[in-house]
Amino acid sequence: MSTTDIRVHSGIGIDLNTHALLFLSLTSDSIFKVGVGINYWDDPKGLIQILTDDIVYDYVDYFFIINGRYKGRRDAPVNHPNYLSDLMGIYDKLIVTNMDDYTQIEKRNMYWKHAGTSSMDYMIVCDSDEYIKIKPDTLNCLLQTIQDRPEQCYPVEQRMEGVMTMTRPRLFKAPFDFGHVESDKDNTISHGSLYNGDGVEIIN
Repeated sequence: MSTTDIRVHSGIGIDLNTHALLFLSLTSDSIFKVGVGINYWDDPKGLIQILTDDIVYDYVDYFFIINGRYKGRRDAPVNHPNYLSDLMGIYDKLIVTNMDDYTQIEKRNMYWKHAGTSSMDYMIVCDSDEYIKIKPDTLNCLLQTIQDRPEQCYPVEQRMEGVMTMTRPRLFKAPFDFGHVESDKDNTISHGSLYNGDGVEIIN
């Protein structure tokens, strides 16, 4: 396991009250290229929370939305089929890939491909029912601090409206040579079973 836990609270997870972090970038903009990868189908609650948060939207470079119902599922959609297309017409940072009838692993691996081809420095992973809050100065300090560390996975605070707030290993650092792999548990992964190009497990 190569996840590093630096668990003092930050605007998205860590409260950087350490002597090594008594500096601020004093900007609301990211000093790195930051993307958000979202595994999505017909559940806009978290996505809307993210997109309508001006601080988060301004900070993030791209939102990679991997849209589609999982292979073998036949759930009827609740929301209008054009819902996501309408959001694309409003928010120009959305990059949507339609992957209907693909496995969870195939969908999740797609946002790593986008992160690599779009030259992201960092990626935050959310599901469509999750959202994040960001304090830009604090997050800039965090990213500067971990930039030279070897670990590629760090904890961030994620929220589910009316359900819970939890710190999870969902902040990832380039290079994005990650891949989810098939397990022997009938493809029951969530955000785990993730390996880098050297075959080293990032999270489990």
